[in-house]
Amino acid sequence: MLVFVSDLHFTDGTAGEHNIPSRAFSYFFEHLRAIAAKEHNLVEELTIVLLGDTFDFLRTEYWFDVPEDESPWGTNFSAMEVHAARILQRIALANRPSLDLIRRELENFPAKFRTLLRSRNRRQPRLVPKLLYFPGNHDRLLQLSPLLRRQLCELLPLKHDHHKPFPAGQFWPAYQVAARHGHEYDPYNFEGTPTFTEADYHRAPIGDPLTTELIVRLPFEVRRRLQALPPDYPLSDQEKKGIVASFQEIDNVRPLAHVIPWLRLKIDQEAASPRLRTLFEAAVDAAIRKFQSLKFVKRWYHDHCRGFFPGYPADRVGAVMFLADKLPVFSAGKLLELAVHLYDRLQPDHLLAAAPRDLAGWGDQCRYLVYGHTHLPLVVPLSRTAGVERYYLNTGTWRTRHLKTRQGDAFASFKTMTYVIFYQEGERSRGQAASFETWHAALKTL
Repeated sequence: MLVFVSDLHFTDGTAGEHNIPSRAFSYFFEHLRAIAAKEHNLVEELTIVLLGDTFDFLRTEYWFDVPEDESPWGTNFSAMEVHAARILQRIALANRPSLDLIRRELENFPAKFRTLLRSRNRRQPRLVPKLLYFPGNHDRLLQLSPLLRRQLCELLPLKHDHHKPFPAGQFWPAYQVAARHGHEYDPYNFEGTPTFTEADYHRAPIGDPLTTELIVRLPFEVRRRLQALPPDYPLSDQEKKGIVASFQEIDNVRPLAHVIPWLRLKIDQEAASPRLRTLFEAAVDAAIRKFQSLKFVKRWYHDHCRGFFPGYPADRVGAVMFLADKLPVFSAGKLLELAVHLYDRLQPDHLLAAAPRDLAGWGDQCRYLVYGHTHLPLVVPLSRTAGVERYYLNTGTWRTRHLKTRQGDAFASFKTMTYVIFYQEGERSRGQAASFETWHAALKTL
């Protein structure tokens, strides 16, 4: 049994309370035992693959006190490595209950599984789970640093030589499935070549500063300005914290093209007075100006811009930043949303578009291809030839998701927990060929 989970995004908590509660992992391991113990199943191996963006080095306010040259998109690698090691320690501290539970569950899985089988009067070979780690774009720094990999292997029971990079992709012949995080096909989050060399995974993409200096900085700037309000301003400390937490949810808006309409709606909801509205606009302006001032961003524009061609990522980013910089969020709102709508229409699902070619590259025996990255769980039939079906699957996320309603003028929110399970021949319903199933839970509380 081969299980894929991705985009858990463990953070240090400075950019919002987004970490997954430990009970989610209890449900997960309990469910895996229950599936493996089904009467008609014969599961003799269990591999759990963390398919990227498990630890998030970008969604933190830590980098705001660091010179740009020492940031994830800087050139001072030794200093950056020290900072990243501190962030990883803070992530571990913020997620200690979950990480401790994962270690315990992996260690105790064989005994708990044996007990479950006995309760059902069944015997089966000992089932010892194995954990694999594949980095994505938010944990890209792991690929650059043996120090960070050693730290990670101390946090999780990973049997990996920390002197070597983690694998970026792999094919499992017995399951007829290949997997990678998928950011390789996102032009905003992968700066490498189509050959996917080790050096390609080291290059910083524009998505790094977009995440940290825009998505994370905006709520930070809102908090700074709220704290600077006069003591007699009619807004309690608790209300201020609530406003900041509300803006920190920008982190969970998908797709990212919908951040601008979400931001306009959020400001409309929170701006109880003209003064607050001006404060929010100033925060947006400060985040954009900081992003635009970065040396890395200027170089990226220079290397990637083609003038004004909506089909090019740099021109999309540049146009939206130009409009947001030159015009206030409110007066420019409709114009910005129009730009986002047009670019959204012109922007394909790069991962889905790449899937047929990528799947074919793994060879004729590969029937299934798994990505993460988008936070959108998918099962897409790609082809059927000579009776053989081939599929692209996406693992989704365990994070909260804010999605635009079909009505178009509001967003709806819910928590998700998704993963994909593959069986080799004979594991599921004994005698059945290699197969898969997806599990998608959603929780909405009022």
